[in-house]
Amino acid sequence: MTDLDRKFQADSKPESNLARAQGERKSYRHKTDQLLKAGEIARAKRGSHQRLGRNEMIRLFVDACAEVIEEKGYEKTGIREVAHRAGYKPATVYNYFENFDHLLFFASMRFLGKYTHALEDYLVGSENALDKFLLIWDCFCYYAYAEPEIYKYRFYLYSGSTGDKLMEEYYREFPEELKQDWSPDIRAMMTRTKIEDRNMALVEELAHAGYISNKHCEIINNLTTILFEGFFSRVLLGQMTAEEAHKLTLEYFAVVMNCHLIKKADSEVFLKLYRESNKA
Repeated sequence: MTDLDRKFQADSKPESNLARAQGERKSYRHKTDQLLKAGEIARAKRGSHQRLGRNEMIRLFVDACAEVIEEKGYEKTGIREVAHRAGYKPATVYNYFENFDHLLFFASMRFLGKYTHALEDYLVGSENALDKFLLIWDCFCYYAYAEPEIYKYRFYLYSGSTGDKLMEEYYREFPEELKQDWSPDIRAMMTRTKIEDRNMALVEELAHAGYISNKHCEIINNLTTILFEGFFSRVLLGQMTAEEAHKLTLEYFAVVMNCHLIKKADSEVFLKLYRESNKA
């Protein structure tokens, strides 16, 4: 048992935008399926004995690793099977990755594509920073709770400065996955690996928009990330369904926000969530 597993053992949606987004999730999964095929071109070249460039080799191994993870899970994914799936010997992997965890991180980013591609659609029609904050978390919770093992490895195996460096490297190899039209706060969030750092980028935008005081940013950041991690660990351990955790996470976030708002909430997303929380 890893230290990460010990940590976790110790340890819905408003209408409007969210209802619309729910009906479009199949298209998100289709987009992600295309991402998971990214190594097929390299694999085809491999089969035709064409020489592969460095980036093509990286994509080939990432694609193979993502396939094995999807079939067997992280715990049963090993370098020998990944290398065999790609058509190379295990030693070849180390010509392109520092270690196997490095490759696992890149493969986990592929699965995060479901979330990143869905996010743009979730945010269509959002009118203010409070809308954006809650809708981003709504999207993240949906995918994190649906695939908790993947998100455990993605956000808790590598985070902070080490993870951020790997994230930068990943986007250098796969620049098409870093959208150029993201706003500065979303770009800052997407290029960080630590949950608290990602969330702080959004919380600071709330302060900039006048919804909360700057002095309360750290408190709100801590409260919301602790709430998420608590519900996430329950889903991971099978103590709560993804749907129930998703609903409660957003409602509790609305309660936290209501305690710290310093101007009138002009967000229909927030108001609906807050009303739902008072029914409990």
